[in-house]
Amino acid sequence: MPLNSPMRRLFGVPGQPVVVGAHGTVATPQGRGVLVRSLARHAGQPQQLVETAKGAGLTWVPVLGVWQYDGQPPPRAQAQQVAPNVFQKIFNPEVQNYAQALGQNGIATWLWGHPKATPEALTAFTQLQGPAAKQAPAQGIIVELGPTWEGAPAEAAQALISSLRQIAQMPIVVAVSSTQNLAWESLATADAAIVLDGTQGAEALSGRFSHVVPVVKASSPTKPETAHVLWDDWHTASQEAAAWGLIRGA
Repeated sequence: MPLNSPMRRLFGVPGQPVVVGAHGTVATPQGRGVLVRSLARHAGQPQQLVETAKGAGLTWVPVLGVWQYDGQPPPRAQAQQVAPNVFQKIFNPEVQNYAQALGQNGIATWLWGHPKATPEALTAFTQLQGPAAKQAPAQGIIVELGPTWEGAPAEAAQALISSLRQIAQMPIVVAVSSTQNLAWESLATADAAIVLDGTQGAEALSGRFSHVVPVVKASSPTKPETAHVLWDDWHTASQEAAAWGLIRGA
């Protein structure tokens, strides 16, 4: 790909200076990452995760942190009610063991969460996700803005980013789709955006954020022409015979 091509300018060039945030940490996810939805079930023990990540040339691994959802939790679920009809998956302290193992091998851990856009739910989310990210320790926090954020007031997003940044003292990244009806101006203070609808969505949002990272399905038959990419997800990659080879060559 030519160095001056639009796609290379959009997603960056390996070897360029890393963007550093206000607190002296890397403010944006850099290089190749693979999302892990369940550490013990999908990635094995910490050293197994590290060996696979190193073999695939990963530079960052997002893992699930605090997750909020509607309705009653399934039996034996580690969840608590935090608002009317809103339950919150309790943070798994085992994340700390994985984050430390990854960090010792130069691979960044990012803590991925899913908050609901109501005051009670947001308070519960930030009070758990922020300290959990510091404890891990994570490189930064990723917040996925799901359907309840459609049409939510700008103040809600501003408060979410501000509160998490104040508590955790680390970069805050939003995970969004380009087709969502969001108060985009209120998200401008985020350090970056992970774009759930792939490279086309990332290109559409490139003017709204200083750094965008497209999400690509691990079952994708082709590699994306990007310097920074997040593959979804570890479990899917482990089920697809050619997936890890594709990720290594991305």
